[in-house]
Amino acid sequence: MQNLTYLPVHENLLGFIHSYGLMTMSSEITMPLISSPNGLTGFLIRVKDIDFELEGRDYEGRSIAEQQNYVIGQTTFPIVGSFSGQAEYIVVFFEPLGLYRIFGCDMSLLANKTLDLKSFLGDSKFNSLYKDLINNDNSSKRIEILDSFFLSQKKEDENVSIVLQALKFIHQSKGNVSVKALETSCGVNRRMLERQFQTKIGLSPKIYAQIFRFKYTMNYLAENPNTSWAELSNIVGYFDQSHLIRYFKEYLKTSPSNIVSLNLEFMNYFLRY
Repeated sequence: MQNLTYLPVHENLLGFIHSYGLMTMSSEITMPLISSPNGLTGFLIRVKDIDFELEGRDYEGRSIAEQQNYVIGQTTFPIVGSFSGQAEYIVVFFEPLGLYRIFGCDMSLLANKTLDLKSFLGDSKFNSLYKDLINNDNSSKRIEILDSFFLSQKKEDENVSIVLQALKFIHQSKGNVSVKALETSCGVNRRMLERQFQTKIGLSPKIYAQIFRFKYTMNYLAENPNTSWAELSNIVGYFDQSHLIRYFKEYLKTSPSNIVSLNLEFMNYFLRY
């Protein structure tokens, strides 16, 4: 069983933090899991576990997300793995620019990677945050702790206006936009736009737009489950049904007709806007 409970974000962190969540995982047998690309980055902090074993693999079969507490950058492939036992995680999803704006890190170095959270934050910051979180079972108190921590880390904003403008255009276009159209909309050349995205988001604008279109597709499907695949591909801007199927296979390792085999309620939390 996998379950995620949504928790609210402080208003002063809107635009930085996408959402908080409390994730519980429990199974006496080994259960499969899959996490698709979602255009966001995150912290996963394990606050409880009993005989818990977790395995995650990237597209080449290499271990990923094996750390007890980790930061994950942008991904362009699904993380596929399994778990058994019981665990409880606090999940922090950052807006596409959120991790960069709070910590000032080069996001290209986190792309398709997970890093130990203690290494990312430093021993002192991590130990203080982790101690506070595991010593408080109350969800509201945990949110206060997270809010206070992130508010204290926020840096003075660099100029992120170009990327914010491009993100807004991509989101309004539901991901169905060309890089040329982004150049025109933002008034910058392709090289500058690519560099800004790689450093501050961790993906190229083209790949980010593709992932966002897939996320929009999954949200639309969740709200309109009786939509045919042909109708869906037309609505969300894929060339045809085979183009849509390609992205399902790339991001979910399955075809649209087989997605009922996945835990869609759990997955749609990660793909929510």
